[in-house]
Amino acid sequence: MTQKSLQQKQSIIMSGIIILGILLAYINQVSPSPLLMTIGANFGINNNDALLNLSVSIIFPMVILASIAGTLIEQKIGTEGLFTWTMAALTTGMLTNFVAVNYYIFLLGRMLYGIGFGLGIPFIGSAIMKWYSPRGREIMNTVNGLFPFVGAVIGFSCIAPLHRVLGNSMKWTFGIWGLMSLIVMAAWMLIRRAGKGEGPAPVPTSGVKEHRLYSSLWRRRDIKLLCTMFACDFMCYAYISIVLPTYLMEAVGMPELSAGLWSAIAFSAVGILGGAAGGAIMAKTGRRKPCIAIAQAVKFIAIVGIWLGSFTSPALIIPSVMAFGIGNSLWTPGVYIVPTELEDMNPTRVGAAFSLITSFGFAFGFIAPVCGGWMTNAFMSLSSAVDPVRNHVSGVANSMLIFGFTNIIAFVCAIRIRETGPASGLLTGVRPKDEPVLDRN
Repeated sequence: MTQKSLQQKQSIIMSGIIILGILLAYINQVSPSPLLMTIGANFGINNNDALLNLSVSIIFPMVILASIAGTLIEQKIGTEGLFTWTMAALTTGMLTNFVAVNYYIFLLGRMLYGIGFGLGIPFIGSAIMKWYSPRGREIMNTVNGLFPFVGAVIGFSCIAPLHRVLGNSMKWTFGIWGLMSLIVMAAWMLIRRAGKGEGPAPVPTSGVKEHRLYSSLWRRRDIKLLCTMFACDFMCYAYISIVLPTYLMEAVGMPELSAGLWSAIAFSAVGILGGAAGGAIMAKTGRRKPCIAIAQAVKFIAIVGIWLGSFTSPALIIPSVMAFGIGNSLWTPGVYIVPTELEDMNPTRVGAAFSLITSFGFAFGFIAPVCGGWMTNAFMSLSSAVDPVRNHVSGVANSMLIFGFTNIIAFVCAIRIRETGPASGLLTGVRPKDEPVLDRN
């Protein structure tokens, strides 16, 4: 076997390890959701929606801090080293479930996991920019946009059955993913030692240390718009992904396993199709803006459909959830492609842009479930429904509708964002006069 073929084989293996490692992170992002009622009963917090929702949203502050710090860490230990740290933190956090004797230790494990998730954000941005060709970046950015939906499909469809297969053990249900993460980390370290090179397809970089990186990025109008859109998007996504299985159980009358499965199909599986379609359309047309804008409008219409179905016909709910899943994923390849196409970007700057944009989303993703829980309880107190289940459905539906209006804000931002695709001419090196160059000093 030639040296070139050996390098290609190593590149494929390393890319596979990267994809599997990041996918494990996304599977566990919403993993408590299918067992939310079980977690509440196990730890005695079933009557506190805000505290219970914290089992998912507690990761978001850690993600923000780790993703911002990860860009600085990457400059010291390299892109490969950052992935090692990513997997180490993910593994530690998920293995903590084996010793979670109370809710506080369970939350501590989620926080440690959140650190690993956060470190993975600048890693994947830097890796895509550094190790892949322009065509490869387009493919990997589409894959990166699909991670939340593939992860949610696996999480929603597997967690409840896994809990039953493992003898209703919460420790094993959540801890087994840590064992998988440990295997991925070991494989990464072995292939690094055998490869003696950086990344699947190493390219020369300047090695210049970046200063005032985030302030320079923030001066770009398109980065600000992407941050705002991602914040609005994630408010809805974070809240709906947490409450959806329980909501389907109550609003549609599904059993626990069916609710998890339908959450996987209606919310996430169609999201995979939407994200893949979005990536294909963007590649075919050479434009990013149309998919980004249309997706925001689709999400708002879908949430209105969910709200109407809650008070009229439950038959509207599943189709509306599916429409939201499509809208929620249609634009995700674009949010990752656009920063790589802005002028004067390098791997570190793209990784930092990913961290900045995602941090805005996760900041609002942290407060959304808690605020949603408070709003649910407030709407329940105002409802005239006598049945407690219908009362809870009413509270959740009304809180979803409030979050739905954030998509209007996102739509306005999408209209204002510049087109960066090949059809725009931006990639030819022409920079609009009002676009500042990133600070090199």
